[in-house]
Amino acid sequence: KYSRKDNPAVELMKKVIAAIAEASADDAQSILDAQAAYDKLNDAQKAEVSNYSRLEALNTVAIDAAAVSELIAALKGEDRVLTYADVEEINAAKKAYDALPDAGKAMVVDVEVLNNAVAMIEAIQKAATTVQEEIEGLPTADELTKEDFADVVLARTHYDALSEDAKGLVIKNGKKVIVK
Repeated sequence: KYSRKDNPAVELMKKVIAAIAEASADDAQSILDAQAAYDKLNDAQKAEVSNYSRLEALNTVAIDAAAVSELIAALKGEDRVLTYADVEEINAAKKAYDALPDAGKAMVVDVEVLNNAVAMIEAIQKAATTVQEEIEGLPTADELTKEDFADVVLARTHYDALSEDAKGLVIKNGKKVIVK
């Protein structure tokens, strides 16, 4: 029988925990594997693993990072094309990602998919807002003059150039002649 000091399973577990980094998606799997190995120890061995609290903290972060990675994976599904209709799902993934500590963010897979989706939503919102402001700057139909014609045509051209998603965000104001 091994003494507490010489228990090879315990010593190996301590070394595994000490060796785990915490800054990449690859390390997330190492953390989960280490937790699985720890779970196989008996209670007496577990009690001897003095650095388990580190693994426990990393495991929580890895689990949270894996959940965010799943949200992102759902955004990029096979043949999926994101549109503004996906804004709630994109925002939920972004909120979950932002809530992670830096170590967890480093473990998330396909962050560029999330960043691209967020950038798409922001671009649609910005385009719609720009055109909305342009439309709001026009006079009402009752106030229109010949001098306003070029501004109306320009605003209509900008509106027509918007994606369908962006057009859906432009508030349709009955007083404006640009949007019917």
